[in-house]
Amino acid sequence: HGVERELESMLRSLSLFETPSASGSPRPDQPLDERVAERVASLHHDELAVRETAADLARSKWAFYRLVAHQLELSVLSLHEMLLRRQRTAHSTATEWLCARSQTILLKLRVLKYQVMRETYSREDVLALEKVHAELSAEVEAKRRERAEVEGQVGEYGEVGDEFEEVVREYCNVLARIRNSSWALRQVQ
Repeated sequence: HGVERELESMLRSLSLFETPSASGSPRPDQPLDERVAERVASLHHDELAVRETAADLARSKWAFYRLVAHQLELSVLSLHEMLLRRQRTAHSTATEWLCARSQTILLKLRVLKYQVMRETYSREDVLALEKVHAELSAEVEAKRRERAEVEGQVGEYGEVGDEFEEVVREYCNVLARIRNSSWALRQVQ
């Protein structure tokens, strides 16, 4: 009886006497092992409910963390986009400044060029240079026309084909002999 009393005191501390039965009311007249089995089943049921609730909380927690991670990714992307916009603005401002600075340097170089030209050339020198420039331009234009004629002739020879190459070589040789002969005739006269 001493062991049974001890078990009953332990069970009372675990509130086994207050556990409702299947009918819903406590049954203190129920044998001790039935009360213990009933309480163990109840604790097992409570443990399963706690585990299911914990699993639900874990799933909810992971869903919350995924949502927060997604929101953080969107925030980071927005931040990067904002930084890029600021960089573009900073780059465009720097580019505009560099363009203005380059234009200023070009203007200074032009002024320096005109100062050097003014100090170097007199009005008569400029007129002489203009005449030289006109003569050189006329010669350049004549050479361009001559080159265009030669390119046209080469194109015509190219259109004739490979079978006339021998004829072209012979023609070039005849032209060279004519030039040499005309030079010799001039020398004799």
